[in-house]
Amino acid sequence: LDAREKSIDEAQHWSNEQALGGRAFFRTSGIPPHYPSLIIENVKESDAGLYKCRLDYKRGPTVHRGINLTVI
Repeated sequence: LDAREKSIDEAQHWSNEQALGGRAFFRTSGIPPHYPSLIIENVKESDAGLYKCRLDYKRGPTVHRGINLTVI
């Protein structure tokens, strides 16, 4: 999700069609416990691996986060 120079409502969603096709989207908000999340539908064994997120702030340092998805 790229919201640089625009509001979150105008942000452009990007998905790698070769990696997850149309099965993934980013939910930007929600009422706890539904925080901003990457949603992957119809999870496959091949979806397992490290997923990375980069957060760029106007008035702060860039933050990198990662999570390992294990499919059993």
